[in-house]
Amino acid sequence: MLNSGFTVLEMLAVIMILSLMMILFPMQKCDTDMSEKTFVPDYLLAQSAAIASSERTQLPQKDGYPSVSFNARGNVSKAMTFAFSKTGRQIIIELGGGRLVFR
Repeated sequence: MLNSGFTVLEMLAVIMILSLMMILFPMQKCDTDMSEKTFVPDYLLAQSAAIASSERTQLPQKDGYPSVSFNARGNVSKAMTFAFSKTGRQIIIELGGGRLVFR
């Protein structure tokens, strides 16, 4: 009769190695502030809508977004810098092309 299973010692060794790896290399903390991650797609969508309709468009106000308006060519009307409160990251909106810079 052939026994091809794992022994208790082999299982304990694998669990110990996995436990040590979890202690030495902890998983990254998940960011719960989604406003930073959803701002860029909303910004680009409003900018594209302004270009497509050739009309002045404003970014919808939600989740603490700043008031950003685009002219008919998709350029922003006012340069600004704002920070997200939970992460402390800054987004700089440049005048002219409406490019975004992250810090």
